[in-house]
Amino acid sequence: MRRNNDHNHAEKVKGNYIEALARAISEQTHDVDLKVPEFTGKSDADAFIEWLDKVECIFNYKKYGDLKQVMIIESRLTGFALIWWNNVQQARRTVGYRPILEWWKMRRELKERFIPMNYGEVAFGKLQSLKMGLASLDDYTDQYYLLEAHAQLYETEQRVSRYKSGLTKKLQEATTLQPVFCLAEIVQLARQANELHAQYRPPVPTATPAAPAILVATAPLTFVLGNYYGCGKPGHQKRDCPAFARKAVLKPRSLVDLTAAVSSALLMNEPQWVGLIVRPITYSLRGAILHIDTGPGLKIEDTLGIEMENYNKVAESTNEFTQLPFKDGKIMLPDWTSEIASVLWFPVRAIDNRLARGTSSGLERHGNISDPICYIFVLLKHMILICRTVAVHFTDPFHVTTRVADKCNEGTFLLQVILHSQVKATSTIYDAWLDLQSGFDHIGKGNGRPTPSFFPLVISPFSRAGILFGISIGSGTTGDEVEELHKGSILNIIYGITGDRTIGAHTPVVMESTTSEVKEQEFLFRSSLVLQRPVLDPCLAVGFLPLPSGGLRVGHLVSMRWRVERLKDFDENISSPDNDEVLYEVDANQENWMIAGRKRGHVSLSIMQGSRIVISVICVPLVSGYVRPPELKLPNIGEANISCNPAGPHLVCVLPPALSSSYCIPA
Repeated sequence: MRRNNDHNHAEKVKGNYIEALARAISEQTHDVDLKVPEFTGKSDADAFIEWLDKVECIFNYKKYGDLKQVMIIESRLTGFALIWWNNVQQARRTVGYRPILEWWKMRRELKERFIPMNYGEVAFGKLQSLKMGLASLDDYTDQYYLLEAHAQLYETEQRVSRYKSGLTKKLQEATTLQPVFCLAEIVQLARQANELHAQYRPPVPTATPAAPAILVATAPLTFVLGNYYGCGKPGHQKRDCPAFARKAVLKPRSLVDLTAAVSSALLMNEPQWVGLIVRPITYSLRGAILHIDTGPGLKIEDTLGIEMENYNKVAESTNEFTQLPFKDGKIMLPDWTSEIASVLWFPVRAIDNRLARGTSSGLERHGNISDPICYIFVLLKHMILICRTVAVHFTDPFHVTTRVADKCNEGTFLLQVILHSQVKATSTIYDAWLDLQSGFDHIGKGNGRPTPSFFPLVISPFSRAGILFGISIGSGTTGDEVEELHKGSILNIIYGITGDRTIGAHTPVVMESTTSEVKEQEFLFRSSLVLQRPVLDPCLAVGFLPLPSGGLRVGHLVSMRWRVERLKDFDENISSPDNDEVLYEVDANQENWMIAGRKRGHVSLSIMQGSRIVISVICVPLVSGYVRPPELKLPNIGEANISCNPAGPHLVCVLPPALSSSYCIPA
């Protein structure tokens, strides 16, 4: 009896093995033509829905298990989608959850990430505004079905009324004659009405040499006979002619091209050469006159002369110029410029009497937002008139920021003045001094000037340099005249500049020297600085804790930690319900880092001296190389009340992603 049971069990196992083998062979044959497409994670909800529908069709056909479905999708994710999915799985492991191994859970996560929350509302809005217009009925119907699926419109009455409201007026009138109860019926009725209109459209008679005038006179008004519009075929409207459609999209070609020769900023309040490229395309400029007019805030220095040179010789620096007279805003172009491209150089001064203002180093300055964009109006007068408006960017040579480099308890501190070069030229600082406002004094006998051996100081294009001033809190300068002259401190910079006028800012234009001695030009730049009495006793210290010893790698989660410590007891006289809470905010470059945790929130910190708390945020590096790490900020606390100890790293090294070996998924 036992032997028979063993035999039956062996036969059953063998049968199951044969059945599993047959199923595997069948699935292998199914893999010949069906393959799951790749998904890169681009922000296109329609493309993602189409990709997900294809995946569902393939899985329904192949009958894969959940684990195999998840593994197949993971192997087809690339780019941002792969990095995002790895972060989701790693985040679940970090908090103690097992990774996702079911396809329905993975599909839910994909939908929540790549389909916007208002996707249905946007699709319904597009469906509401869909009109047939000049499109064909088939195109309108296909677009309606697509938007209806995205908007998930299932009620029969809404579907019928919405489809009907988008038809043309003639088709709407035809479909109202017969009652319909579903969308398929009204679509079929609209197609029959459209075919009926096309069938009973009045025929177009053929013109004969015997009676061409009668044919034109008796032709229906809805058609045009005898006008071919370039296609050679009569009997259609002008808007339906393909030759006319091609002609309508053609743009007239410009005869002369007038563009600016300089793309970077020029110096403010100094005469600068402005270049204008004059390029004839299919037009001769012999005898042409150029009119130049400047907008507000600009002045042409006509006493310094006008120069013109061959455009092809600008890069060679041959200095072969033609001096041109400039009178009443008019320039007569020489004959040699009639057929070739040339560059016209004329000196312009941008006038701005406002005093530049420095800012604190903690306030970010996004580009040259306050720098003006001036406009020059050019009119080329010949047999035709060509008008152009040329935009020119002017800026100050430096943008000044300040920070307190060191503070002492005796009421003295070191003020670091940082000069940010704003031009694409090399600047040389020859002297600098600071006229302090009331309430501040200079330390020592320097009279507001650094050590003479510090100068000259060379600043490269778009770089920065710092100057230190020793300042003490005192009575400062007295006198009503000085107080009325400026309410803040004034930074004075004696500088020179060396640049190429074909690139941007350059040495200001001057009259030719009559003597043989050539002296390098020096210019004065002044900036207003408003100094405030520094807080010599900060109340909080923020320190950046060490990074993991394994280093950082692209696509891997890393925990950034900061320690916040209270250096002194909170002022008990200030009554506030939020005394024991600190608002924090993590600032990071979105191109380099992805914040996986909370970027902004409140943490509890006792008001007693010595209280500490550690703020931890999960981040993911997106690029490799040396990048600036995320920074912790306390928005509700002034920067003077925060001491950075230890200071955070200026740059961190991020390694590229590890090489992954490809593998095959068994069928």
